[in-house]
Amino acid sequence: MKKKLISLFIAAVIAVSAAVPSLHAAAADINYGEYITNPIETTVIIDGLTKAYRFVQIADSHVVIISSDTSSYYYAESLTRFNQFAGLPLSASNPIYDPTSNGKPAFETLNAMYQWANEPENDIDCVWLTGDNIDFPSSENVSFITNLVDSGTVDHMYCFGNHDWTYPAKYFTTEARNSFRPMLTSAMGGNNLVAMRDYGEFVVVMIDNSENYINYGSVANFIRNTVVPLNKPTILLCHVPFYNPELLAYSKSVWGTDETMANPNQSKYTYTAATKYVYEWATTDPNVKALFTGHFHTTIDAPIAGGAMQYNTAAGYQGTMRIVTVRGTSCAVHTWVNDEVYTAPTTKPGTGHYTCSVCGEEKEDEIPAIYVGGDIDNDGKVSLMDALSIRMFLTRQIEFENEQQLCCADANGDGKINTKDSLYVRKYLAGYLNNN
Repeated sequence: MKKKLISLFIAAVIAVSAAVPSLHAAAADINYGEYITNPIETTVIIDGLTKAYRFVQIADSHVVIISSDTSSYYYAESLTRFNQFAGLPLSASNPIYDPTSNGKPAFETLNAMYQWANEPENDIDCVWLTGDNIDFPSSENVSFITNLVDSGTVDHMYCFGNHDWTYPAKYFTTEARNSFRPMLTSAMGGNNLVAMRDYGEFVVVMIDNSENYINYGSVANFIRNTVVPLNKPTILLCHVPFYNPELLAYSKSVWGTDETMANPNQSKYTYTAATKYVYEWATTDPNVKALFTGHFHTTIDAPIAGGAMQYNTAAGYQGTMRIVTVRGTSCAVHTWVNDEVYTAPTTKPGTGHYTCSVCGEEKEDEIPAIYVGGDIDNDGKVSLMDALSIRMFLTRQIEFENEQQLCCADANGDGKINTKDSLYVRKYLAGYLNNN
């Protein structure tokens, strides 16, 4: 029996190792629907914005690349955690796994999400990586996340989670703070405590609260001295959600404790002066419009004190990715985008659905004609050459090469190509008709 269990364990290790393909597959090779199984669409309304912005938030991917150092103290941990977040039992005798997983290795899912965000047609302004996107700071995991963010052309913001820079055996230790945190500074753009993107009309601020409180006074100083004086609408990114009743209830039901940040009624985590300042700022400053967090592996959207909405996003390894649109409430001149075609335009206008990309207002309207009736050569005007082309088509001397030519040959729009169309073009050229 013992030999059988050992062989099952070895088979599981081989299966896990074989499941690690090359990273950063070409976007054309990724079936996004296999990985992004739970996309969430969220709109944040900020009055006065003159255009719309789009972001992707990914939290708690818990990427584990199997350690190449089999003698390391975290090697066995990497095997277990790889399978756990891929929804796979490690072995028959050790069926530890997370049934909420999308069934894919976590690094494949994060890679797919990141590549999706970098597809030009998705028009993403920035990727928000809100913590625990790697499960521990091994050299393999750090290399993966660093290479991933370097592979994209879209901007990114990355804040620490409680796993990114710690191991279970070195959880929040001085060694972890001194040795492991700096390993991720490059992936975080040079500052692993706080960062900001200024979009002119509003700002997005990232802070580190990975220890369930703010352990560094420089975070509060940045808010106080840089963010507040700008007096701009602000979106806040962090890993651990701020206290609110909904998240407190969930936390106690799952862990039996309060794992939110800045609940003054709990004593598990240090309520530092920096924590107090940032919490009071977020709950009293009307410029704070929204918070995006993770940590709880579930989606709970609810306001914090003061009214700002906090969007707590489920785990990336579960296939969850949040697509965030930030836009204004209204605009004097709409920017209409035709997002659905009811009737395709030809030589006649079509019909379709339009949405304003700035304020989101919707309408149904005509889609302008894309061809000119009788314009066979598609040069934007009807000429004698076009009339000759129709005549030669009718006498079977030529064939039209594409749908556009066939459409334009039906000059009178009656659904047929015949001598009436040839006559229609000649009358138009003689000035007897308007081609509209």
